[in-house]
Amino acid sequence: MNRRDFLWTTVLTGSTPLIARAAEEAPVPAPTVPEGPLPGLPTVTSITPDSVAIVWSVKGPCTGYVEYGNTPELGKTAYGSQDGLRTFDAAVIAIRLPDLKPGDRIYYRTVTAPIQFPNHYKITRGAAVASPIFDFGMPGPATEARIAIWNDIHQQAPTIEALGKATLAFGPDLIVLNGDLVQDQFNKEQDFTGALLSLDSGRDAWSRRPIAFVRGNHDARGSIARDLNRFAPRPHAYGYLGLLRVGPVGVLMLDTGDDKEGPGIYGDMGDFAAYRENQREWLEKAVADPRFASAPFRLLFCHIPLRWKEPESKGAWCSDGDARWSPLLAKARIHAVISGHTHQFWHSPPTGDRPYHQIVSGGPETTSTKWSPTPACLVKIEANANTLTLKVTEALSGTEHLQLELKA
Repeated sequence: MNRRDFLWTTVLTGSTPLIARAAEEAPVPAPTVPEGPLPGLPTVTSITPDSVAIVWSVKGPCTGYVEYGNTPELGKTAYGSQDGLRTFDAAVIAIRLPDLKPGDRIYYRTVTAPIQFPNHYKITRGAAVASPIFDFGMPGPATEARIAIWNDIHQQAPTIEALGKATLAFGPDLIVLNGDLVQDQFNKEQDFTGALLSLDSGRDAWSRRPIAFVRGNHDARGSIARDLNRFAPRPHAYGYLGLLRVGPVGVLMLDTGDDKEGPGIYGDMGDFAAYRENQREWLEKAVADPRFASAPFRLLFCHIPLRWKEPESKGAWCSDGDARWSPLLAKARIHAVISGHTHQFWHSPPTGDRPYHQIVSGGPETTSTKWSPTPACLVKIEANANTLTLKVTEALSGTEHLQLELKA
């Protein structure tokens, strides 16, 4: 690997605010080679049934766009214009690719240009830099599917590396980041990007496979938590929730919010109960959506579990989300809820009033510690029309905590 290729594999990030859709036919310019640092490796994230956001880091004030298409010849350009202005940021750029179809193979590359404002009336654009061409597949009506789930990475570089390698070996169609990318609180850009911007190991998995981001409680904390959408764009205007069909698997994502809220807690700046109620109203419609309801297997991803082995452990499970959502999940015959948060593996089989599996994956470190009683795990799902197999496996050691087989 030469130096320039290595540089292309060293950086990755989140996104800018929710981007207006702007795509048009355009010629593909020849890439140029910059003398300074290259833009970061792109990430395919914020997936919806018919779109993704391509996000990448930049070094200083830049504009950018994405060239894409169904072949390596590309042919389309998305600018991410909003209110008549093309995207501009000094840290990250995000461009949504609209009107994609389930099952599409999408080829794309990013193009980045530095921008300077010498005075009030002059804007200077530097030479554009094009990335290599990457490709990914949109989830669609396939007969089989593979899904990989990460959780609670908390900016831990060894964990990101181990999970990246295990994910590449597994080869999923979709990666779910199931919350708590931030180590503690989101008070500065590095709190979110941190290790994500500085490592290359496993990062190719994020450029060539779509990612669904589920917000965790630590991602929702801190003085600039309200800017999270810049780094990890929400897939919908109404929040970090969503619905996908991945082959025979119907996927729901819900945002459990923070595990601490109320008068006197964090300055009473949280309003998560109302947010969860809004999600309940959305969930009523989502479980009836044919893309979900007709799936042989139906799963929910949410960061904080909806039940826990110690019900008295306040904050270990989302009792409010359980009360609002579980009756709808039971009625929809959901098979499993997959969570993180506690840093400790736990599996609860279906019960009478909660007729679904609750699975809680491991923690942020690659070995067992007080902070991470269960080491970081990769949850691996493989499904066909008749059988879904779910495994919870430690990312570094390969130790298996659970193998669960479900029948349609």
